[in-house]
Amino acid sequence: GDCHDAPDPPLRRGVSRGAGGCSQCAAVKPAAMWREKAVCRECFVRLFTSKVHDTITNRCELPRSFSCLLAFSGGQSSRALFHIMSDFIGRIQPRNPRRIEMAVLHIDECAISPAPEEERAAFQDAVRTMLADYTRGVVSIVPLAAAMRDPSAVSVTDTDADCEERLRQWLASASTLTAREDLIAALRQQLIV
Repeated sequence: GDCHDAPDPPLRRGVSRGAGGCSQCAAVKPAAMWREKAVCRECFVRLFTSKVHDTITNRCELPRSFSCLLAFSGGQSSRALFHIMSDFIGRIQPRNPRRIEMAVLHIDECAISPAPEEERAAFQDAVRTMLADYTRGVVSIVPLAAAMRDPSAVSVTDTDADCEERLRQWLASASTLTAREDLIAALRQQLIV
């Protein structure tokens, strides 16, 4: 079976639908569309989460046990995926024969952010707080500048400030925005591998 062929989760039964309300629970204010039907926020989250859980457990040809790495940017999409997967691993998986080990990696790019220091610090605090409660797997928060360290060096004398300065110099030497983005992507890849 193909992962994309998963059927929709079952609809709630016995709900009277109000005109212009949620097609699932009759809430007055729909917030999203699900398969061309208006649904409230709570029903959208339930339907989407159920679809992801069903896809992982029944639709994809995954091994019975596997490990995955969730690259966590701290943005809305990675937060949603993190919450769905951690919910699955903590609540759904104990009743399911499939075993998933999930590690979470956040690459801290604050050293190259144009945002003011206070905003960068607040963002990193929010990421740390969000990931602090995840105890089912390894959580790593790695600065992007760590990719600037030379792993073949006999003695590691680079300080974080040295690595950040070298990173800024490399990025400043990039002649185009595309070259800069390619460099950042290569550094991320180096940290992941």
